[in-house]
Amino acid sequence: MQNTIQKELVLAKSKMIEEVVCLGKTLAKLTRDNVAIVEAMIRNDSAYIHSTDVNAAPTYNRRQLWII
Repeated sequence: MQNTIQKELVLAKSKMIEEVVCLGKTLAKLTRDNVAIVEAMIRNDSAYIHSTDVNAAPTYNRRQLWII
C-alpha cells in the first residue's frame, strides 16, 4: 500500500523532463511536453516572471556595481 507522498512521487516521475544522451552528455529532449513543463516553471518562478514581458528592463542601483 502506498501513502500519499509515494503516490505523488510516482506522478511527479511521469512529469519529469525527458532526457537524451548525445556525445556523452545528458540533454533535455526537445519535445512539446518538455517545453510546456519549462514554460510553466518559468511563469511560476518569480525570478523569471518578467521573462516574457517585452517592456521589462533591468533595474540599476547606482550605489552598487551590479545589476539587481
